Amino acid sequence: MAPQSLPIELLEKIVQNADRAELRALSCASCTFKSITEPVLYNSIAELGFRSTVHAILSVLRPGCEYRQGYVRKFSINTLAWAQRAKPELLQGFFRLVAQALESFVKLDELYLLGLPPSEAWVLGRCTAQPIAFVTDIPPGQVLSSWLERQRRMEVLVLANKYMAHWDEHVQVSSSALPNLRLVCAKSNTLQSLIPDRPVSRVVLDFTLDNKGDGSAYEDLKTAFASSARPVHTLGIHFRPAPRNNYITSDLPMFVNKDARLLDAVTFLDIHVPTFRLFDAFCDIAKTVETCPNLSRVCVTGRNPPFDSECDLKENSQRWHDRSSSLSWTEFREPEGRSRRFALDKPSGKMVPAPVADVAVGADAEYEYYSALFQAVLRG
Repeated sequence: MAPQSLPIELLEKIVQNADRAELRALSCASCTFKSITEPVLYNSIAELGFRSTVHAILSVLRPGCEYRQGYVRKFSINTLAWAQRAKPELLQGFFRLVAQALESFVKLDELYLLGLPPSEAWVLGRCTAQPIAFVTDIPPGQVLSSWLERQRRMEVLVLANKYMAHWDEHVQVSSSALPNLRLVCAKSNTLQSLIPDRPVSRVVLDFTLDNKGDGSAYEDLKTAFASSARPVHTLGIHFRPAPRNNYITSDLPMFVNKDARLLDAVTFLDIHVPTFRLFDAFCDIAKTVETCPNLSRVCVTGRNPPFDSECDLKENSQRWHDRSSSLSWTEFREPEGRSRRFALDKPSGKMVPAPVADVAVGADAEYEYYSALFQAVLRG
């Protein structure tokens, strides 16, 4: 009697619940398992380690395996750790392999290119895909601008500029590029270029060397917010020490001024500071809150916060609520994960301590992910 074939639905369930480390062996069990397993196995080639990443790329590019290239939807390379150990000649060969992969992975939804030296930016130009999300620390320049000019599907763009030599440069694209952009993380002059006439609703500002002068550049950025095709309702500001003098100005020049109406749409204000010892962020945030009349949520993240004094945190939360009556909850975080939260008690009108479970952040989960990634890349 011939053995009964297992239902295809059961095989799919086995693949869905299998440990990823077992998928390669499972794909060799039968032709049916191979056809079900490989789309899962090669869906993401992401920071697997130098040897594992090379092996995964070669498995997809190998002659006779070209069909696997259409399975790859996420490609993530971070060479920051490798560059410290690998020989330059080996890295150059690896970058050529990455370029070959980018020419072949035409159905990417996510592309992360981190740690590439500026001299290797040419690799990006080989990418023929139209990803939905793109994260990189490749500095602004002709290669980056030309590649972004061709993008029509992209919704999320994270540009972490880490190179002083390219600080004054910014991304320039035509009005037809990036028509679906809705979340962007970048420095001020790049935001001014990318926000107008696009449906950008979430913004993270890299606040460092371009905070010099009288703040006029930030007036231009506020104008860019107003010219977005959608209201900018989520605004993150990521402070970091300026490379030249390790100093951050103690005010927020783009917000502490007369024109408040351009920030009417902001409902979530997210502030990241390297350490609270650099300046009194609480005082300046109180001024900023006044320019956001529809604010509902404030989050402040920094090292060495005064968590030992819950009374101070509660007082600041109450002060911010008094200046913006729509504010309903606040959160104070350490980068390592510890946090304190306060929510509005409507009957009394007071901000009171709130357990973590009582605070819903599901709608901002995507923003939280890319904001944290942006901060990690800048620190790296």
